[in-house]
Amino acid sequence: MLFQNAHSHSLSKLSSCALQCILGQISSNKCAGPTDTSCICTAAFTNGASQCIMNNCPITDAIPALDLSRNMCPDLGLPDMSSMSSCGQECVLTSMKQAECAGPVDRPCICGVKFTAKSGICTLK
Repeated sequence: MLFQNAHSHSLSKLSSCALQCILGQISSNKCAGPTDTSCICTAAFTNGASQCIMNNCPITDAIPALDLSRNMCPDLGLPDMSSMSSCGQECVLTSMKQAECAGPVDRPCICGVKFTAKSGICTLK
């Protein structure tokens, strides 16, 4: 099993594209493996995997990956977007990409004017 059995239900929700991005980050960050939480539960890993997913996969592929990361790494501070509508989730992710945030743990960008304005406009539409 790629991730611990407790996370296998979340893993099955990942697209093959998102999974390739995550495996690529495991390799490029020199993590010991997919259960090396000291390596994968970092802003650098999460931002890198998210950026890869948002640049190479359908943007909605990021939601299950972020959910998996949030479950495995509760101290990372990722928001639970599961209660948002799919339209709202897409607004947040699209705005993050348009604001050129490094990823969901790029707090200066997420808390900045560019992201806030883009997500606000998207939400209003």
